[in-house]
Amino acid sequence: MKVETPMKMFYENMLLNRKGDIWAYYLIEPDFISRNNASKKDDSKNNWAHLFEQLKNYKDIDLKMIPQNLDLKPKFETLSKVFGQDKEEIANYYANETIRLLTEDLGYISKDRFYLGVKLKSINLAPTIQESLKESYDQIFKTLATGLGFEVDGDVKLFKRMLYAENNLYQSLSSMGAVRVSEKMNLYLSRFNFVRGIQSHEIRDDVMTTDVGSITNTIIDPTEKGVLKLTTAEGESYVAFVPVGAVPRNMAYAHLFEQAQLFNFPVEFHIKASYKEIRGLSGLSMKTKNLKRRFKVTDKESRMTGDATSDRVKIGRYMINTLENDIDNSRAIMDWLACFVVTGDSLKQVKSRVNVLIKSLGTRKISAYPAIADQLQLFYKFLDGTDLGIQRSWVQRSNAETFAENLFAVSESLGNDSGWYIGKIIELYSGKGRKLKDSLLYSRNLVFLNPFAVNELDDVKSNSPHIAFTGETGKGKSFLSGLVFFYLSLMEGKGLLIDPKKEKRGWYQQVIDDPVMQRQYPLFVDHLKSFHYVTLDETDPKNWGVLDPICFLKGSEAKDTAEAMIEQVYDMSKDDKIRTAVLKSIRSVISRKEQGEQVGLLNVVDDLMASDNELVNGAGELIFEMVQDSVLRLAFSHGENEGISFDHKVTILEINNFDLPESDTNPTDYTISNKKSISLMFALGRFCAKFGAMNRDVKTFEFFDEAWIFTTAKGGKAILRSMRRVGRSFNNILGLMTQSVYDIKNEEDHGNFGTIFAFDEPAEREEILKHIGVEVTKDNIKVLGNMRTGQCFYHDIQGRVGTIGVHSLFEEWTKALQTVKKTASSQAETEFAS
Repeated sequence: MKVETPMKMFYENMLLNRKGDIWAYYLIEPDFISRNNASKKDDSKNNWAHLFEQLKNYKDIDLKMIPQNLDLKPKFETLSKVFGQDKEEIANYYANETIRLLTEDLGYISKDRFYLGVKLKSINLAPTIQESLKESYDQIFKTLATGLGFEVDGDVKLFKRMLYAENNLYQSLSSMGAVRVSEKMNLYLSRFNFVRGIQSHEIRDDVMTTDVGSITNTIIDPTEKGVLKLTTAEGESYVAFVPVGAVPRNMAYAHLFEQAQLFNFPVEFHIKASYKEIRGLSGLSMKTKNLKRRFKVTDKESRMTGDATSDRVKIGRYMINTLENDIDNSRAIMDWLACFVVTGDSLKQVKSRVNVLIKSLGTRKISAYPAIADQLQLFYKFLDGTDLGIQRSWVQRSNAETFAENLFAVSESLGNDSGWYIGKIIELYSGKGRKLKDSLLYSRNLVFLNPFAVNELDDVKSNSPHIAFTGETGKGKSFLSGLVFFYLSLMEGKGLLIDPKKEKRGWYQQVIDDPVMQRQYPLFVDHLKSFHYVTLDETDPKNWGVLDPICFLKGSEAKDTAEAMIEQVYDMSKDDKIRTAVLKSIRSVISRKEQGEQVGLLNVVDDLMASDNELVNGAGELIFEMVQDSVLRLAFSHGENEGISFDHKVTILEINNFDLPESDTNPTDYTISNKKSISLMFALGRFCAKFGAMNRDVKTFEFFDEAWIFTTAKGGKAILRSMRRVGRSFNNILGLMTQSVYDIKNEEDHGNFGTIFAFDEPAEREEILKHIGVEVTKDNIKVLGNMRTGQCFYHDIQGRVGTIGVHSLFEEWTKALQTVKKTASSQAETEFAS
């Protein structure tokens, strides 16, 4: 078998091959579409079908998906610019550890990129008749020269005469996100074929010369059946080409490019396609008519002999009729060869990967073959600048619409380009789902998060930096929120964690007190020790009134919060006189505060008790007694104490004797203790908003658990709104943890959460899908049902949605985010460990 390298010369995004053809190559920016958003995929396929129809005059096209090196070092160098000044050592340590551990996990860390090559030779587009004639003579010369065995002079002028045609092509492609590849990348794409799977090479190392000999400087050993061995100065690798032999007759949702992205090892996917000539003696129309006559003869013979027409003949006749209908409607008809390419560090590894690939494709009714004797031929067939040519095996034929079912240039990407690692995009669309560890094992699509990035980006779907964590208890929202909080604590700015149940200190202390943790992870132990804990204890007079809304709020915010807090412990709806007296007193006390007097919410109670009205007086005395020796002392005062200091980088605010009800408790069943705690939650909510707005020049982040209280208790929605409205303009991030997606829905300020992590909640599956922008279908509801601990939907600031598995790389972090007691819920947290 004769094989040769096609490349002769490069110029910008164009390539001249040894036959005298010029190809143009483009990087295609993919549509990032969740695998469970079928309608958006259909839209993308329709757009590509239209474009493939337009490209039929160009004769040959080359589609490729290549997993290219994803260098994490530059990403973390960018992130390091916003590390906290006093946290640089520990932040750099965990940045380097992230790179090391992910490299150990995945080996070659890559990101799939899509390229489209189009052969320009057959397009005689020139701006003038004179140039058209000149180009025609050039083509005659090239044909004669190559026919005689001479190489065509690779003058740059040859490329320049194709610029007009290339520009026309580019205009057609630009609507699909096409970008001309640079000459450097053009060279690298050709070189990549000869160094694929060799991890030590980088783009900048392989494109220093346009010499074709340097580009192809690789020993290709085809000795082993079904595998090629590539040897270069940088190292060696094993490569296997796995052509697609048969696809379902109905190609709908075959999505071959998507299938190539579902493996936990890098997989390339290539298609060489050629548009068929329709008219003329050798055209497809004539061949179709001849085939149709042969089927008629076969049918006639069957009838004469009394034999039934075979299924094979019936299928053939159907396909011929379909093809004839496409021809009659002037649709483009394409022959195409599709091939997966896998690499490995060893012969054993690459053969194992080939077996996994073929078996997986078989479950989707796609036949792929190891091509035992054709590896070298396929290697050269899929080089840049090579057309489909004469290919007798594994060729498919379809119209442009069916060809588009391969789902070219659609990928799934979530999160930020530069940020901290929080997990992987996982596949949950078949079977009964997988446990977290297994789903992470089968994915190589990394997810990074930098919550403050939204404040510095303009091209985003949502400009809100706020983060919502929703879902059923025990699904993993507390673990993920804790992971994100840890990462933020390494960045610039100040943080506040509201811990109403006083749990976090115990979790962190178990790491601080552990001798093994102290010895192995001293930086992290010291980091946990740096957190400043403020425990609000109603038995300590110094804490009285630190959450008094009249002391730390002004105007209407103070009034509304004070009213809502009193409403929680005393029902004012039964008597207008009592309500009127309360509102008048609140307004009066706030006015006294503005004039410099030392007053607080307890002064309102004093006014009520001093009233001549018996009902008002009685209400005042009842509220006073409720305040005594209870958590309400933290919010009811005469203004005698100063507020909480926030001089520390991270403050964790916890409360003694806090008694919140369970989220599914009916409000009519709330105890007095529950109501007092809920009243205090309102003050905490306003306190969060105050913290976030205290200084526009300082980045702030506050995380608040049990946020469902604000949507169930009267007056709570206004408090929640105030918390959400402190956002981008104040460099502030609010992290809200709650059970129900309804808790973050509000028609008045929809979109206040740019980032949503939605864990499963069986009673709300349809509403979850609607809120995050995913189609409500049986399959997508099943996806939610398949979710195990640590798996959730992620809606990012770009509006992209997908399923992720939460992943903690560091055992010391995982331990700090587990509860002390081994409850069923905390036992599940071990799923997150690396």
